[in-house]
Amino acid sequence: MRKAESSEFNALANALQYRLPSRREMMVGTLAAMVGLRYAKGETPVSNRLTLVVRFRIPESQKSEFLGRLREVFTHIVKESTFIEASLVQDMRDPESILNYEVWDESPESFMKAQMTKPYRAAFEKMIVDLKIERTPAWYSTIDDWKRA
Repeated sequence: MRKAESSEFNALANALQYRLPSRREMMVGTLAAMVGLRYAKGETPVSNRLTLVVRFRIPESQKSEFLGRLREVFTHIVKESTFIEASLVQDMRDPESILNYEVWDESPESFMKAQMTKPYRAAFEKMIVDLKIERTPAWYSTIDDWKRA
């Protein structure tokens, strides 16, 4: 490489240093993409958001009823004022593993009090118990948020 090319390369590399994501941003961004999040660098993180992630283990024979009831519940959930977004994903290697990802503008306590007592949830909750569907919930708070640039 000639000296002029070398100095141009270094100038470009230095300029890009401030535009390329850090290793942490790349790792978190990859994970976020896997679960459907979006990130726009420079936005203020929303720390009051609650993310509820529920992993279900559902035998194929029960999946149709489960999905039908869950979709029915979401026709109501999307109208809730504190609801932000949700997605339902299936493990590509283990079709019996389904992950429900919900984002709410609530605390875990207010969610349990205000949301889990809604009448439209009763049939879904009963079905989970009756069919003995495994459910593993977890609460997460938002550290950072990504969106398409």
